[in-house]
Formats: sequence, structure tokens, C-alpha cells
Amino acid sequence: MAADTLALERQVLGSILRDPTLYNVAESLKPEDVEDHACKDVWLAIQSIAHSGTVIDTQSVIGSCIFATAADVSEIAKYGHVDRDRLAKAVTTLVDTRRAAALETELTRQLGTLRGDGQWRRAISELLTALSADYGGYRSKSATSARHAALQKLRMATSEAIPTGLPALDERLGGGMRGGWLIGVGAFAKTGKTTLVATISGNLDRQRVPHQVFTLERSETYIEELKAARDMGINITQLGKHVDAFEQRLNEPSYAEYIHSRSITVEEIRHEILSGVRKKGIRAAFIDYWQLIATSAKGLRADSRNEELGRQVQLIADTAGDAGIPIVLTSQLNDNGAPRESNAIKFAANIFLILQRDQNAAEAWFENVVTNITEPLNIGSINDPALMFRSDVGPFFDAP
Repeated sequence: MAADTLALERQVLGSILRDPTLYNVAESLKPEDVEDHACKDVWLAIQSIAHSGTVIDTQSVIGSCIFATAADVSEIAKYGHVDRDRLAKAVTTLVDTRRAAALETELTRQLGTLRGDGQWRRAISELLTALSADYGGYRSKSATSARHAALQKLRMATSEAIPTGLPALDERLGGGMRGGWLIGVGAFAKTGKTTLVATISGNLDRQRVPHQVFTLERSETYIEELKAARDMGINITQLGKHVDAFEQRLNEPSYAEYIHSRSITVEEIRHEILSGVRKKGIRAAFIDYWQLIATSAKGLRADSRNEELGRQVQLIADTAGDAGIPIVLTSQLNDNGAPRESNAIKFAANIFLILQRDQNAAEAWFENVVTNITEPLNIGSINDPALMFRSDVGPFFDAP
């Protein structure tokens, strides 16, 4: 990569970092127009933030980057300026340079094909397809670009599964949770949403899988108490009699990171997840629960409550894909058995399950409401439970 094009990349991205209102000047810039590894990651982060409606600033970009470090972003920001006309000229020069090089490569390839087999009609057809896709207004996408996106999606779908530790659920999921999935779990009040999250989190601890738990209702100490009581084989109400045993857990390795807040926005959740993946190797995230996510700032939030909930869950689904990790999002149901306030989670999630358990009953199972990753069959039934709620120990969910 020529030194002058690297300077142009830094100038364009640095300018947007300094003044996010300049983003629209560079919207025509495609990711493939940016060659430097750190700059490309920063540009992808900026585009993702802009599309989600989140405020573009240095901290949000750092949190959204997968590979670029905070030092990389700070260094790029140094090259920025706030001259709109100068920025527009830099974008045009960079795009023209990249497109000219790409066109030369395509022409050379088609010339080689023509000289090899003499199929001039095919050469012209492929050349016109490439020209219309890559140079015709920036809205169309070539088949090659679509294949790359599909390949990335397939890689996440076929990546190593992370078992939840609940055999019936893992079997239906093909071995466990996979990168890019949004798994929605609905439940009536007092059915066991938080207990289910604590159970799977404890199972991931045993597998030494780093993960995040967003506790929007119960505190992080409650989750840890549930896990400790389970490990000790006692009920959470008896922990006060085993303080010494609980204290010994302080020296044990920790694989869960808690983010406890009753006023966290979806943009902040996205930032925490992307930052956790990049900095700490987080491999899964749990959000308990959806309707308690705070309303975003004016200018970001949707006009109505239903639209805002829909925007939130779609951004969480996008975050699962961008981060390449599974996200489990719990949701409280209303009296009619639908997600309270909005059904948007049914459409955004890869699979939406309803945890079914009668109060004071041990037997539990999952009603499979919608799915695009497994068979559309329930996981267990009232007569053939997939889970057992252990109230004497923990409590936690166990196999029947």
C-alpha cells in the first residue's frame, strides 16, 4: 500500500473521529477501499455505529472494533481535521485510486481470459457485471462480495458450539450455542429466567468459558450466591451458615464478568460486549432481561415504546453477528403468553423459546415459538420434561 493512500485513509477516518457530523461526506467509501488493517476495522466500526444510530465518538469506536486497539484509534484520530471540502476531496481521491486499481486488475484478468479461450462474449459479460456492481453508484453488491458475507455467516454458524450444560437444549441446538446467534428465552414472572441464566453461567464456569452476564433485574451478587449454593449442595437461604466455605471461592478462577445496571442502554450493552470480545476473549453473553433495558438518549430512541423495543432487540441481534458470539436475551411474558410490550424479539432472534413451568412444580420444558437454526419442535413437554427445577439446592435447573 502506497504511503500516500495510507495517509488518505487516516485523514478520512481521523476527521470523522474528530467530527462525527462529517460521516455523510465519506458514506461512499466501501470497506474494500480501505486497505490498512487497523483503518479497515475502524471504518467497519464507524459504519456499524452509524447504522445503529449510536453516537460516533472515540470511545464507541474503540468499543466496537474487533482488532484495532485503543492506541490504533487514537493514532488515527491525530490525522483528522474538520474541513468538509478538504475531506470530500480526500474521499474522492482515495475512492478513485482504489477503483482505478481494481478496474486495472479486472481488465487484466479479463484480457487474460480472452487471450486464453477467445470467449469474448463471456469476457464482456463478466466485465460489465463487475463494472455495474462495483462502480455503478455504490448501492449494488457483486456476487463475490455477497459470497464473502455468506462465508462469514457460515463460519459463525459452523463454529465450535458452546454447550449450555442442559442436555436436551444442547441436543436440539446441535451441540450448543454458536457464534452470531441471538437466543431469546421468554418466561412468565417467577418461572425461573434468572435461575436459568445462573445455571448456564455456572455450567460455562465449569467449562472455563469467559462470558458476560448483564443483570438488569437481580444483582450480580444474587447470581454468584445461586452458583455458590449449587456448588455447595445447599439452598441459597443456607449460605449464611457457610460463610467460610463461601470465602474459599474468592481464590477460584472467575470466568463470568457481570455488568449490573438498572439504567444501561442498548448502545452501552453493545459497547460492553464488543469491548469484552476484543479485550477479554468473551465467548458468550446473557442479558436478563430485555424489557428492563433503559430508553436511549433523545435522537437515538424510536418514537414509541414498541418501536424502541424493536430497535433494541435488532441492535442486540446485530451485535451477536458483529461480535461473533451467541447472546441469550431473556424476556418477560404478559398474561397472554406473548413477550411483554412487544413481539419484536420473535422476529429478531434466531430462536425464541418459552420456558414453561408451573409455579411450585419441578418439571420444566421449552416451547419452541420460532426458529431458523433447528427443528421447529418443542424441547420436552409437561409429560416429558427437558429440565428439573431443583429448589432444595441452588436453586438451579438440572437434567431430569
